[in-house]
Amino acid sequence: MKKLIKTNDKLSFAYYTVKNRIASIVEKLIEQYQLPSESKLSAFKQTIPDEKLLLIQDLAPKGTLQNQFVKEINGAITQEGYRWDNAPFILVESYFYQKLLELTKQDGIQEDYFSFIKNDFNERTFENMQKCYTEYQKLTKHNVDNFGALLQLDLLGNKADLSQNSDTYSHTSVSSILIDHSTEVYQKIQNSQQIDIILDNAGEELFADLILSHYLLTKANVREVVLHFKVIPYFVSDALISDFNFLIDSLKQKEELKDFAKEIEVLVQNHKLTLKSHEYWSSSNDYKNIPNELNQTLAQSGLLIFKGDLNYRKLVGDYDYACTTKTKTLVNYLPTDCLMLRVLKSEVIVGLETSHIPSEKDNSWKYNGEYSLIELVESQA
Repeated sequence: MKKLIKTNDKLSFAYYTVKNRIASIVEKLIEQYQLPSESKLSAFKQTIPDEKLLLIQDLAPKGTLQNQFVKEINGAITQEGYRWDNAPFILVESYFYQKLLELTKQDGIQEDYFSFIKNDFNERTFENMQKCYTEYQKLTKHNVDNFGALLQLDLLGNKADLSQNSDTYSHTSVSSILIDHSTEVYQKIQNSQQIDIILDNAGEELFADLILSHYLLTKANVREVVLHFKVIPYFVSDALISDFNFLIDSLKQKEELKDFAKEIEVLVQNHKLTLKSHEYWSSSNDYKNIPNELNQTLAQSGLLIFKGDLNYRKLVGDYDYACTTKTKTLVNYLPTDCLMLRVLKSEVIVGLETSHIPSEKDNSWKYNGEYSLIELVESQA
């Protein structure tokens, strides 16, 4: 029987996250905003990693979607008495970022409190962005089918995840691709009027997503690309619409990239590249519970591209599956075809052939960023 991945397995990445990553994120905020020991965030830090999870008090306005999710989280915490070190991993992570939103407001921080981390990372990775753009120009110069290489560029961007500690993986090398459906995806986009990308990280990865979007709109005859952003600061580096604006403004200051930035702006102005955000993407809920109005929007798309590790976990469910579980049996609720572009940074992985499993004994391959997926699943709806 499948089991939710929980934080009490001392050999798991979930346990490592609670014991090491979460408190360090809070500490960075305390230092950046020079918060005193009596601040809400300082008191909150003392509960990590082994005390009971505190209820989220600062709920969204009554009746909103996010408020319902927060109530569900609160209900689970109340009934089960969850602590940091014994709760479902996906719940703890989402709870953490929802709780941060409440506490930062109480400490007088109103802006995107992760922007200082993301913006600094932007500045330090412009050289990577330039290399990505140069490679894109090479791939498309002679109109040769290099779509697989383009998807690998986007995967390389997915390695830049600021919620992860640098000692858990390297984000400078290309991952080994365990599932590669690049050819099938290329055939799929030829017949797609609209493609939606459910985004992951800001900065370097968002830039790679813009490269992919530019290709789809200018080289592949796709009519519209829709980018889906988060609505709250989430997993440190997840992309908000404000991150898109910051990135474009920054690119316009770079001689080598300013023309590309202007081309992206024109695509937005001409309603070819559409920016959307929805609170569902930053909820704790699995995607099988996508609300009807959002589901209807997604159903208009010819292909849904889900970027990154968290989107993958919410697509298939954050369970301790056998690696050979068929992916299509877990995402058969989606209204249209989907592509999962993911560098492996947590322990959920399905869809593998037995011969493709890197190791049966050492699970570190599941989260060290050395492996990735380009997996297409056709809709059964």
